[in-house]
Amino acid sequence: MFEEFRKEVFEILKMAEENIEMNDLEEPKEGFGDLAFPCFPLAKIYKKRPDEIAKQIRENLDEGKFDLIERVEVVGPYINFHLNYNRFCERFVKYRFKPFGKGKILLEHTSMNPSGPVHVGRVRNALIGDSLKRILKYVGYDVDTHYYVNDMGKQIAMIAWARRKLKPKKELREMYKDYADKEDFETMFYYVAANEYLEENPDEMKEVDELLLRAESGDKDALHELRSVASYCIKGQRKILERLGIEYDSFDYESKYVENSDVKKVIENLKRSRYFKEENGAIGLDLQSFGIERRGGLVVIQRSNGTSVYLTRDIAYHLEKSKKSDYIINVLGEDHKVEAEVLRTVLTNILGVRTPIESIFYSFVNFKGLQLSTRRGLTAPMDLLIDQSVEKALQEIEKREFIKEKKENIAETIGIGAVKYHILRTGITKPINFTWEEALSFDGDAAPYLQYMHARACSILRKADGYRFKEARVEHPSEKRLLLSLSKFGDALKRSVEERSPHHIANFCYRVCTSFSAFYRDCPVLEAESPTRETRLFLVERSRDIIKDSLNLLGIDAPERM
Repeated sequence: MFEEFRKEVFEILKMAEENIEMNDLEEPKEGFGDLAFPCFPLAKIYKKRPDEIAKQIRENLDEGKFDLIERVEVVGPYINFHLNYNRFCERFVKYRFKPFGKGKILLEHTSMNPSGPVHVGRVRNALIGDSLKRILKYVGYDVDTHYYVNDMGKQIAMIAWARRKLKPKKELREMYKDYADKEDFETMFYYVAANEYLEENPDEMKEVDELLLRAESGDKDALHELRSVASYCIKGQRKILERLGIEYDSFDYESKYVENSDVKKVIENLKRSRYFKEENGAIGLDLQSFGIERRGGLVVIQRSNGTSVYLTRDIAYHLEKSKKSDYIINVLGEDHKVEAEVLRTVLTNILGVRTPIESIFYSFVNFKGLQLSTRRGLTAPMDLLIDQSVEKALQEIEKREFIKEKKENIAETIGIGAVKYHILRTGITKPINFTWEEALSFDGDAAPYLQYMHARACSILRKADGYRFKEARVEHPSEKRLLLSLSKFGDALKRSVEERSPHHIANFCYRVCTSFSAFYRDCPVLEAESPTRETRLFLVERSRDIIKDSLNLLGIDAPERM
C-alpha cells in the first residue's frame, strides 16, 4: 500500500521537475514527513544551491492533484511530503495485495549429502529454500521444490561397504543416545567407522572404488545398493525436516541419470561440441573462452576409465529440469560458485538451454569453538537443537503468563519458531556466528516475541466480538507509526523476491511488532470512542493478518493463544 503513496509523490514531483527518479525518494527521520526528496543531485545540474531548488520545486507542485499527500514542507535542501493518514487508512481498509509473479519455478534446495543427520550448518539451505518457496508462491508463481540426492558419491560407497564389513563404535551411539536409532544417525555411525578403518587400512579402499566404478558404469546391483544407503539416510533426515514444516515435491536421485542413460547422451552431445577436448584418456571441455579455467585447461566430463563425474550427471539433471519449468533456481552454499558457473555455461552456451538458471548463494553458519565434521562424528544436529529449544519454551511457559493448556504443542511451535527465525533474520550473504544462547533466546528480535504479538492481537479481536468500520480517525503518533509499518508489507515482499532473501520479511515483521507493541501500550482499543475504536480495531486486525502472513512466509506458525 505504501507504494501507492510513493507513486503519487513521484508523479507530483515529476510534473514539476523532469530530472527525478523513483529511487531518489527517501524515507526521512520521524518528524520530517513520510517521504523526502533531497535536491543535491539537481544542484549539480542547475549550478544552484539545493535549498533554492527545493523552494522552486515546491512552488511548482500542483496541489490540486494531491490525494494521499496532506502537505509538503521544505526543510533546507529537502522537500518533505506528509501523508494524509485518515485518507490513507480508509484506502488501506479496501487494499488487497495483487500477486505479480507469473510462470513456473523449479526450486532446488537442501540437497545435503545423505551421510548423516541434518546439522545446523546445512539447515540454513533448507530454511532459505522453504521460505523462498512460500514467498514466491504468495506473489503468484507456481513453484515446485526438488531435493537432489547425491547417491553416487564416494562417501555413500564407503557407507555401503561399511554396512557389509564393519560395526559402529558404541561410544558414538552413547554420545547421541537419544537419536542413535534414527536412520540418519545410524548412517553417520557407519560413515565414521569407514573413515577410521580405511585410514588405517588404505589398501581396502579398492573395494569401495570398485563398488563406485560398478555403479558409475551402470551396474544395476551397485546402483541399487548405493541408492538404498542414501534412501535410508534421507528417511531419517526427512523426519526432522518435516518437523520443521519443510516439504518437497520431488526427491531426485543422481543415480537415475546413470541408470536411464541420460548421462551417456549428455557426453555424446558434448563430444560434438567445438569445445570438446581429450587429454590422457579423459574427455572434457575447454571453457577458457568463457573465462573459466581449470588446471590443464580441461573441465572433465568423463574420466579416463570411462565413468562420468558429478558435473555430467548434474547437466543431465538440469536438462530434465529445464523441460519442466520456466525458471530454475538453485540454493547453494557460497563454496559452489565456480561449479555453478561451469554448469550454467555448459547448459546455456553449449547445449542451448533457454530456461533461465539462477543460483542463490548463502554464507555459512560459524560455530564458536566447535569444528564440525560428519566423518568424525562431530555434528550439531537439528534434532538436538530443536529438542533443547522446545524444552526452553516449556520452561518459559511455566514462568510467564502463558496458557498452560496444550503447553507441549505451544512449546513445539515456539521452540521451532525461535530457531528458524534466528537463522532467517540474517541476509543470506552474511555469515551467522551461531551460539546456542542466541538461538534459544526468547527476548527482543526473536520469533517468540513476534508470535506473542500475534496472539495479543487475536485476544483483542476476540474480546471486541466484531466491529463495523465507517471512517478513519488516525491521530496518535503510535497509530500513525503502526499504520505506516503495516503498509510496507508489499515493499518487503518485493525486496525478498528481487534479492531472493527472506530476511526482508523477518525484519519487516519485527518492525511491525515493535510498532504494534507501542500502539498497544499507548492506544486503548476497546475503551475508545467511535470512530477511534473502529479505526484501532482495524489496525489490530490488519496487524494480526500481516504478522501471521509474515511468519507463515518464514515457515513459522502463528498461535492464536499463548
